[in-house]
Formats: sequence, structure tokens, C-alpha cells
Amino acid sequence: MSAEEEGSQMKQICLLLAVIFVEIGVAEPPAKASSFTPLEWQRLVEKHSISAVVGQRKNTTWVRDQNRNFIDDEIEKRFHAGEVVNVVVDLNHCLTPPQSRNYSPASAV
Repeated sequence: MSAEEEGSQMKQICLLLAVIFVEIGVAEPPAKASSFTPLEWQRLVEKHSISAVVGQRKNTTWVRDQNRNFIDDEIEKRFHAGEVVNVVVDLNHCLTPPQSRNYSPASAV
């Protein structure tokens, strides 16, 4: 058997073993996102230019918020001030009716 045939046979065996492991469940299930921001990531906002966020617990070191205004920087790159943008926000807890009034009148909560 040539070296090329041995290499091809080895690839087939590896592929077969991978399929078997997946079929019998040896492979790990896909990772799932957390339903909340882990407490270790949340920091109490003591001082901020947006007074409404002072006193809230936020992830203040998110890599996609380099200017630390709690808005994904990609949104600010793609859209301009005043432009209407649909954004889905996954909150850490259900809002009471008074809390939902804190959002913009243009928001649907």
C-alpha cells in the first residue's frame, strides 16, 4: 500500500470515528448563552455622564463598547444620530410598568 493510500485510509478512519463519537453523544453539546449577565461582570456604576445609569449594575468592560456609553459600538458605526434603529434588548429581569416608562417614548417594551 502506498503512502498516499495509507493517508487516505487514515483520514477515512478519523472521519468515521468522529461521526461515531457525535452519534453516541461523546461530543460536548453546543455552548448556551447565559440568560443574564453574570454577577462577576456587573459593576455598580457610581459616576457616569448619563445620570440615569448611575446606581445601576452594568458590564462596564465589554469589548464592543469601547466608549463606555452602554451602546454596542457597531450600532454607532452603522447608523447616524437621529436615525431610527430596531434593537432587541435582552433584560436581566422583567420590568414593572413604572420601570418601563424609563425608556424612550419611541420604544416598545
